[in-house]
Amino acid sequence: MRKLILSALLVAATSSLFAQKLEDIQNQIGKKNYSDAKVKVDAALNDPKNQSNSDFWFAKAQVYNNLAKTNQDTTLQAEALAAIQKYFELESSKEESKRAVKSALEGHQTAFDIYSNYFKTGVSAFQAQNWQQAYNNFSKSLTAFDLLTKNKLTNVTFDTTAVLYAGYSAQNAKLTDQAAQHYAQLADIKIADTSYMGIYEYLVGYYQEKKDQANAQKYIDLGKSLFPNNPNWTAYELQGLDGDKSKKIAKLEEMIKQNPQNADLLMEYSVDLFNYTYAKDKPADYEKRQEDLTNALKKAIELNPSYAYAYYIYTQHLSNQIYDLQQSRGAIKGTKPEDVKKKQDMDKRIDALVEEQFKYASTAYDLYDKMGANIKSGEKASFKAVTNLLIDYYTMKKQMDKVKVYEAKLDTIK
Repeated sequence: MRKLILSALLVAATSSLFAQKLEDIQNQIGKKNYSDAKVKVDAALNDPKNQSNSDFWFAKAQVYNNLAKTNQDTTLQAEALAAIQKYFELESSKEESKRAVKSALEGHQTAFDIYSNYFKTGVSAFQAQNWQQAYNNFSKSLTAFDLLTKNKLTNVTFDTTAVLYAGYSAQNAKLTDQAAQHYAQLADIKIADTSYMGIYEYLVGYYQEKKDQANAQKYIDLGKSLFPNNPNWTAYELQGLDGDKSKKIAKLEEMIKQNPQNADLLMEYSVDLFNYTYAKDKPADYEKRQEDLTNALKKAIELNPSYAYAYYIYTQHLSNQIYDLQQSRGAIKGTKPEDVKKKQDMDKRIDALVEEQFKYASTAYDLYDKMGANIKSGEKASFKAVTNLLIDYYTMKKQMDKVKVYEAKLDTIK
């Protein structure tokens, strides 16, 4: 019996000591003697017996938060956040009606204050373009916000502004993974505001860089559904297929069916199809691809008759067709009437292609010539190529006066 009485007395004495220490700390907090309160709360929490007492952690959060505001001390602010997290963690084991009473009595001011201080510090760093510091603070403000939502201290479920600022700060600080993480949070809630359109483009580029085409396509599709008038989605979609020419061409064909009057789309298709068709290893359906290329280029020119590059590509397409016929003709070694007839037929087809090439080269030449000083370096290479075709044509026709005109022009294209 005596042992039980002594134990009860010890428990009572310990509880009384806890209460006395807490009361002493709270008195210092009430007087705003935060430095003195810090010494006392640190001493209390250095005692392992106090580690499981949530009231000491709440007192620490109050003290460290106020000292952090006064001294602009990020270390103290981080300690305040850790302390309030520990407080709510310990309180979570209690019945809901008895949970977080200390915080509730002050209207959860400390918890909200910690969030607010991180956000305000983040804004100041953001305005100063100190992107790393801005990101650190917005990231911490989101951690504090998670605490508020998890413990039902606010009805707001998503901090749009802090997430956007965290993403933008991370992007400018070259923290691409963190920027993508925050932008994805915003993208996934589908905010149909054009000011948010750039985050979808960022995510597409980010995932394409990571070779993650599934996620890249996810954000292309989301972007298209929210901002259908943005022409960049098509370009992004095609960029993801650059490593597989046949898939890209198939995708372009699908797009052209949906947009048959889009000259730019037809030109992109034509260029890719040209490179695919005339690669070192020819496709199995080589002749079909040549026919498709002819149709695409003619349609592109029909839609945009002043597109010099389309005429230039067509002249190169014809050069390949002429070469193919010349090779086939050279392979006929016989002298039988049927062999002679084949050669004559091929000669006619070659002549027809040469005349067609001359027509397209002449138009391309005129369009490039009209550009004058505005011609770009890449266009100059095409201009030279069609000029050389015209020189070859007039040389073949023995019209040397024309040859001299184009040779003189060629010397001026620098």
